[in-house]
Amino acid sequence: MSLHLIDFEYTLKLIFMKKILFAIFAFFFSFGLSQNYEISIQKEKYREKIGSYWTEWSGLKNTNLKIEINSLTETITLHSNPKKIYNIINLKLSKGVDNSSIRDYNCVDSSGKKYLIKFVENAKKQISINLIYDHFEYIYFEGNG
Repeated sequence: MSLHLIDFEYTLKLIFMKKILFAIFAFFFSFGLSQNYEISIQKEKYREKIGSYWTEWSGLKNTNLKIEINSLTETITLHSNPKKIYNIINLKLSKGVDNSSIRDYNCVDSSGKKYLIKFVENAKKQISINLIYDHFEYIYFEGNG
């Protein structure tokens, strides 16, 4: 065998190995970017806006929902019956007066209706989620609220 043929085979093997390593790296890197964040909800309450005034909050009710934020598809899914999917238009991050972390997601559903979905995480790492649209506001609580 000539030296050139051996060098050529070695080069092909090296290129092939680099492509495999790149594919493996890209595969695992894509998992790092596709962050799904799921929250189990156990309690909820709601209120309604009549004219320019909000009604009193309803009593706290037991529920069993899962809310998922998918940063890859830029959606928020409320796993209820029926399942509701909201497309994220933009996100605003802020801090509350109690140093809570607030994420305001402006969203639309499949019909084009606008929603504000607000995730609030307090210093104790407790999460509440406000879903605001039209004349309604729902608050979902992780754990016992």
